[in-house]
Amino acid sequence: MTETLYMNPALEALETDILESGVWGTIGPRSVEAADKLAAFFGGKHGLLCHSADAAYESVLRAVGCAHGDRILTTDLCSPSHVLVAACTGASPVFCPADNEIPSLPDPDALTEYLTDGVRAVVADFTFECDHTDLYPLDRLCAVCRAHNVPLVLDAGGCVTAKWRGEALTTYADAVIVGFGKGSELYAGMGGLVATDSADMMAGAFAYHNCGRAPGDGCTLNFDDIVGGDFRVTEWTAGAALLLLEEKAFTSPAPRPLCRMREQPLYGTDYFGKVTGR
Repeated sequence: MTETLYMNPALEALETDILESGVWGTIGPRSVEAADKLAAFFGGKHGLLCHSADAAYESVLRAVGCAHGDRILTTDLCSPSHVLVAACTGASPVFCPADNEIPSLPDPDALTEYLTDGVRAVVADFTFECDHTDLYPLDRLCAVCRAHNVPLVLDAGGCVTAKWRGEALTTYADAVIVGFGKGSELYAGMGGLVATDSADMMAGAFAYHNCGRAPGDGCTLNFDDIVGGDFRVTEWTAGAALLLLEEKAFTSPAPRPLCRMREQPLYGTDYFGKVTGR
């Protein structure tokens, strides 16, 4: 007998149901329902499920127009994916001054001089292992980004229950990325969510994750001259995430692996080195 992949009997039953349904692939009924319910739980008006958090992040960068020669702003203490995924779009990171208390988040008061032409997004790790996240002036960061018409993207890691002073992160960020891989509060094996209140952000990210096809009937393979890739989530992963959400089967999120990117080569064996200076 094949050993089950799940310790949860309900997940094992779900696996059988999906297998017998014959609908295993992408943008099926479970993935659509899961995206909507996960976004609503997180506080966003729109939700997009991708096969990984990095795929969700790249879909957002493509939706805001990231391409060769563009830049993203982040701090030098960030998730390595912020640099690597941006490089996949052709964009380069610019390391701006960090907040004194939470060095994975930028200092809003020092950000303005970095918001020059060619900056497509400000990307920040919302580090929930820090006990003082609510002390960070997220509202001020949001105001600076909006004043310069630059989208703010927050990476919530694996924290599905993330809030800022009791409010949804999508109130302040143009897009929030949540992962369902190892270490997540909602471990579904893999997967990533884009939560947003912006219909335009949702349409752009959806098109990129869906081989360039925008939502709706009669869509084209081209969206803003970017064809896109297949970043869609399977019914297996979406169904598992939905079931765990409905059961509220949350676990404690693991600490985020952050790197001092200024001290690490972009490519090399020591790229995923230990965090220094924390």
